[in-house]
Amino acid sequence: MPKTKAGIRTIPLGEAVIVALRNWRKLTRFSNADDLVFPNYLGTYWDHDGMVKSKWKPLFKRLADRWEEERRNEQLAYFNWHALRHFAISCWIDAGLPPKTVQTFAGHASLQITMDRYGHLFRSERHNEAMDAIAEGIKSDRPSERFKNQNRKWSDFGPK
Repeated sequence: MPKTKAGIRTIPLGEAVIVALRNWRKLTRFSNADDLVFPNYLGTYWDHDGMVKSKWKPLFKRLADRWEEERRNEQLAYFNWHALRHFAISCWIDAGLPPKTVQTFAGHASLQITMDRYGHLFRSERHNEAMDAIAEGIKSDRPSERFKNQNRKWSDFGPK
């Protein structure tokens, strides 16, 4: 179950994903409209440990074995299934979704949680301005004079 009310949400999916999930559901014994798409063996929610032991670790082992086979013994570094969540959220940010939308999709209780964890990934023209100001200071004859008494903070270059 979700940690907060924000954890219960609707996440938009592309048409190809929806079709694949509908087809998957038809292959399971839990294929009614109200059934979970990925239920446990009883048709209810997986608890974390059960899902990791029964599904994630065996899946990752098969993936790692295939990776090693195709990459001539190059080992795939283990990552936990939660890393897929971080990957998805960083893809949403890279696609240009606004922070509030990312917060909602991620199920974070507040925008502060989203920004504390992923704020560095959001693009900003102000970041470019900060880098230009630093480059100008470095190129000047007297870099220390260039920055002296400007009273700038990094937050001056962040999103407004």
